[in-house]
Amino acid sequence: MINILLECFLLISLGYALKKIAPLGFDAHTTRQSIISLIYVLLLPVLVIKSLWTSPAELIQWQISFSVTITVLITATLVWLIYRKLTTNTATLGAIILAGSLTNATYQGLPILTDQLGLLGTAIAIQYDFFAQTPLLLTLGILLAKKFGHSTEIPEHWMKTLIKVPALWAALIGLILNQQHIAPIEPLMTWLNHLSSPVVPLMLISIGLGLRLESLHPKDFPFLAPVVIIKLMIAPIIIITIAQYLQLTEEIIIGLALEAGMSSIIIAIVVCDRYHLDSNKYIEVVTLTLLLSLGSLPLWKWLLT
Repeated sequence: MINILLECFLLISLGYALKKIAPLGFDAHTTRQSIISLIYVLLLPVLVIKSLWTSPAELIQWQISFSVTITVLITATLVWLIYRKLTTNTATLGAIILAGSLTNATYQGLPILTDQLGLLGTAIAIQYDFFAQTPLLLTLGILLAKKFGHSTEIPEHWMKTLIKVPALWAALIGLILNQQHIAPIEPLMTWLNHLSSPVVPLMLISIGLGLRLESLHPKDFPFLAPVVIIKLMIAPIIIITIAQYLQLTEEIIIGLALEAGMSSIIIAIVVCDRYHLDSNKYIEVVTLTLLLSLGSLPLWKWLLT
């Protein structure tokens, strides 16, 4: 665990250093947007297809998605119950609920779970995100953002938003190929391997390019402490309890607990911006949970093993 976290830290730090030093007029914002677009539209869908296609069929289980869904709903409710007493600002409340209930399952979780659990870890990360969390974000998450924020744009129906996510279509294709027992084809699989291999380092560098340490304000730490504790410590306990009840294997439970204990999801900042939620508080939670997860994740791995 320490080695992969160190590797993640170094790649994130590299992105952050490029942002701060800006060699040869380097534009961090434009570069990050380009990297994320490339990953989102092409590289990540390729990785999803390849991973699901080659995963043993028994690794794809509805219990994983069910555990994630219930965990997200419970943590969102906990955050709401606490922060409705701590703030009267609905934009802040909406942002805090999103940050406390949704996890950085792909950008942070995928490399760590793949390193720790191999093919099983990759399968868990993909199912966690694209079979549960992303649909929740684009349905209930957007409904929540509409309730607590506001937008002058004509809102797009959640179904239209959902069907525009390339990785979801890739997950469907990979699932069909897997469940129909269609054997991987060479040299197509070699090409898919080459195309998907840059995903992890590019994702981590993009996190560094978007990292805003200057957004952290010590005066906000007492206010943010409950959501950080829920995200990093309570969410893993909830998903462990649910997964044990569903009689999932020990390795799958470890993977789900680690995923639930990752930092807050980064991509939801787009929802915060669109519906005018408190993006500054959201970024603070993302940054805090990212930094603190470098210590909490090894603790969870030690406790679980």
